[in-house]
Amino acid sequence: MITPPPPPTDLMILFITARTAALELREWVVRRYNLGDTHLDAAMVTVLPQLDQAARFDVYFGYDVSAAPASLRTPIQAYMTALRGGGAKRARAELPQSLIRAHRRVIRVVEGPQRKRGDG
Repeated sequence: MITPPPPPTDLMILFITARTAALELREWVVRRYNLGDTHLDAAMVTVLPQLDQAARFDVYFGYDVSAAPASLRTPIQAYMTALRGGGAKRARAELPQSLIRAHRRVIRVVEGPQRKRGDG
């Protein structure tokens, strides 16, 4: 099996920025909707479906985040746009396997191969 090349450095930087924003956006949702700290699983903040929903629909963990500061939403949108290769937002609900694989590669490079979680 041929190992794909590592993701471009700028994509990894965008992921790190999006991950930071996603953690802060999670905290914003907890405060905005008066939720308990354990209500939203912090381990799920960077799973691709969450990031995709935030980027495409301003919905995060099922909550409307359109009123969240742009500084929390924009990094996620920038990462998702870069992950798609600058392509247009998808109309379909399901995520293409190529996008899932690319996201997993970014996570493996940034966070290390030992990380086990549902990241796609």
